[in-house]
Amino acid sequence: MGFDKHRARAAGWRVPERTFFTLAFAGGVFGVLAGSSVFHHKSRKGSFMVVVLVSALVWVAVLVELERLAGSL
Repeated sequence: MGFDKHRARAAGWRVPERTFFTLAFAGGVFGVLAGSSVFHHKSRKGSFMVVVLVSALVWVAVLVELERLAGSL
């Protein structure tokens, strides 16, 4: 996020949004959210935040389910 924010200010090559979505759904959702918050990057873009928040909800549900399954062993 920091690199992309720097490139946005410098009008250079940008990291595609799809890359951030892929990182979020691959398990880096909390890093993407933290980077967005720290660098104030893409935080106003509604579609970006919706997709990342849906990814966060999916990961929380997965983690809760894994914890439930581990507890039943």
